[in-house]
Amino acid sequence: GPTLLSPQKCCICRHRGASVRCQHENCSRTFHFPCGRERGCVSQLFGEYRSFCWLHAPKQQARPVPQEHRQCTVCMEAVEERLSFNTLTCPACNTAHFHRYCVQRQARIAGQHRFHCLFCWDVENIRTEMFRLGIQIPSMDPESDEEEDCQELSQQNSSCSAGTCLCPNGRGYCGTAGPWRLLLCRSCGSRGTHRFCSTVTDSSDSWECANCVDTDSGK
Repeated sequence: GPTLLSPQKCCICRHRGASVRCQHENCSRTFHFPCGRERGCVSQLFGEYRSFCWLHAPKQQARPVPQEHRQCTVCMEAVEERLSFNTLTCPACNTAHFHRYCVQRQARIAGQHRFHCLFCWDVENIRTEMFRLGIQIPSMDPESDEEEDCQELSQQNSSCSAGTCLCPNGRGYCGTAGPWRLLLCRSCGSRGTHRFCSTVTDSSDSWECANCVDTDSGK
């Protein structure tokens, strides 16, 4: 996952407390999560939660279908002629284009089960590509009990106790799934963390806080 380091200087704002490092080989840039998002860095909020600086962020290689007046298929406003960090395309049709902000907003509203290309209705290709490009597509399974889990965590006054919380919505935010889902310590049950903040992968629901790790190791 994105390597969470002891406080270092952010290569973007030059202030200390940078906790995300570019995962590209031979790159040592570290940055704050919000600074990276503004500068064009990409954090893949799934699987191993890898992050990349603006120079090594994944880019689209598609050749868009020529269009005279290219518009965002979400907001219908003009987009750049070339693909970039802020201008993306559907990999299935190479015809639909969208602003990063707009497709992120669409993804948050639709969730994984309803997110699709608004032009060709592709689901699998665009979802995989948007994940790769750092778009967060939340899981919204109506049959899951994750909403109840969040209510229970809220009642316990749990929050993210990671050394540096990277969640844009703060330490107390509890997502229903994905990187901002709040997990409780398996040993004491009193401290919590967002998956992303402690690099807990999607395949694991188990986490132990630093206090309990120290206790277990006899410190």
